[in-house]
Amino acid sequence: MTQHKPEGPSNATLIDLSIEHLRESYRQKAVTTSDVIRTVYDRIANYSDKAVWITLVDQCVALNRARELSQQYPEADTLPDLYGTPFSVKDSVDIADMPTTLACPSYAYTATTTAPVVQRILDAGGILIGKTNLDQFATGLNGTRSPYGMPRCVRDQDYTSGGSSSGAAVSVGAHLVSFAVATDTAGSTRVPAALNGLVGLKPTLGTISTVGLVPACKTADCITVIVPTVDTAGCTLGALQSYDEDDVYALEPWELNCLAQQPSWPPSGSATSVRYGLPPQSLIDSSLSPHYASLFSRFMAALSKTEMLQSVLDYTPFDQTNAMLYGSSIVSQRIVAFKDYLDTHGKYKGYTFPTSLP
Repeated sequence: MTQHKPEGPSNATLIDLSIEHLRESYRQKAVTTSDVIRTVYDRIANYSDKAVWITLVDQCVALNRARELSQQYPEADTLPDLYGTPFSVKDSVDIADMPTTLACPSYAYTATTTAPVVQRILDAGGILIGKTNLDQFATGLNGTRSPYGMPRCVRDQDYTSGGSSSGAAVSVGAHLVSFAVATDTAGSTRVPAALNGLVGLKPTLGTISTVGLVPACKTADCITVIVPTVDTAGCTLGALQSYDEDDVYALEPWELNCLAQQPSWPPSGSATSVRYGLPPQSLIDSSLSPHYASLFSRFMAALSKTEMLQSVLDYTPFDQTNAMLYGSSIVSQRIVAFKDYLDTHGKYKGYTFPTSLP
C-alpha cells in the first residue's frame, strides 16, 4: 500500500505505546488516537530497519480509524480494552482485503475474511498498522529467510532478530506498535521475543482461535502475542482469547478452567519443596559457548543458595521428544499444507515429496 503523509502537525515525540500507559493517557484525555497514530508512522519512517514490514496500512487509513474510534467513544470511562492501541500482525494470518504472503511473493493471495483473533482486537478498539515479515512459510528460527529482507535485533543490528516471527518481534521491540499478533509452532514467537528482550506468550493449544492462519503444522500451531512485559501479556491474552467452534482444536471454557485450576507452583508456606532438574553435563558442555557457560554457572551458583532442590534428571524422554519435533509427521504436515503450491511451482531437485503421511 502506498503511504501518504497527512496534513497537520505530528506529535511524534515521547508517547509511550505500552497498553497500560495508553489506557491511562486516553482516560485522562492527555493524548488522542490521532496523536498516537502520527507517532507510530513517524517512528516507522525514521526506523532504519525497513525489513520489518511486508504490508503497511496507509497512514491516512489508520488515521481515519483513529478518528472513528474517537467519535464512537467520546466518554473516557466507556473505552474498550484496546482502545486506540496500535498493533501488527504476522503475515501468515488473514486480514480481509490485504495480501497474505508468508514471505513468498508467488504464493501471495488477497484474503477475503479477517481471522477471528484479529477481528476481536479490532472490536476491542485496536488500530492495525500492518503485516510483518517472517521466515518464509513460517519455517525457521533465525529470521533470515525472507525475500523481503532480514529484520535485525533491536538491541544490536549486527545480530539477527530470531524467527519465524521476526518482523513481529522487531515491531514491538522498536516501539513501533504496542503489541504484535504472531504464531508459534516450535519456537517462532518465543525465540524472537527472547532475542529482542520481549515477552512471547504461546498459550495452550485451543485457547486462541487459529482460524485464518495458514497452517505450518495444524496439530501444533498456536496464535501468540509478543509484548514488552508479562503484565501486558496477561491483559492482551484476555482480549484475544475466545472459544471458536470453527477451530477444531478449540477448548471449551470448562476445559480451560480445569487447566487453570492445576497448581503451577507450590503456594507460599507450602511444605512441598520446589525441585528442578538439569540436563546431563555433557549436553551442557557441548551446547553452550564459553560466555554462556559462564553465565549458566553464575545462575546455578545463585540457584544453589535457594531452598529449591536439585533432582537427578533422566533426559532421555526430553531428547526423544526433541527428536520427534522435526523427525515425525510435523514435517509432512508442513508439506501437505503447501502441497498445491509446491505442485504448481516445482519441487526441490532430486527430492520426491511423499504422497501420504507416514
